[in-house]
Amino acid sequence: MTSSESGGDRDSRFAVEAGGYDEPWADPTVDGLVRALVGKGWVATRALVGPGVDPVAEVQVSHRSAAAARKADQRQRQQEKGWRQINLVAPDNERARAFLTAAAREIMDESLLEALSLALEQPKLVGVGAKVAALKGEVRDRVRGLIGL
Repeated sequence: MTSSESGGDRDSRFAVEAGGYDEPWADPTVDGLVRALVGKGWVATRALVGPGVDPVAEVQVSHRSAAAARKADQRQRQQEKGWRQINLVAPDNERARAFLTAAAREIMDESLLEALSLALEQPKLVGVGAKVAALKGEVRDRVRGLIGL
């Protein structure tokens, strides 16, 4: 890899050369690991390291907890089904919580999503709809017929 291919000058210790190892991770040296990463598409660059930080410190591999791994799997399965978790701020009362929970479950139905969107855009229509629903007898039938229900 030349400096023009990788986007800048490279220290000679990061030069990519064909190693004599069968497995890319078989060479446990820093140079061997850098070659393996660069071979997988990573780009080696120079970096400034602040005072008090060991520039050649051991790389610590952190593993996710079992709970974090389960949550990641759950999010992946949900994403495959067309769902995605969102966080929002709402009033701290049971009625708001129950409404948002019910709305989140039901909006997969496109017609209900449209109705909820319309109710948010024109809240007075909800009041009109409630009045129409409360009508009785012949008046109810005539009004519902006029509006196509």
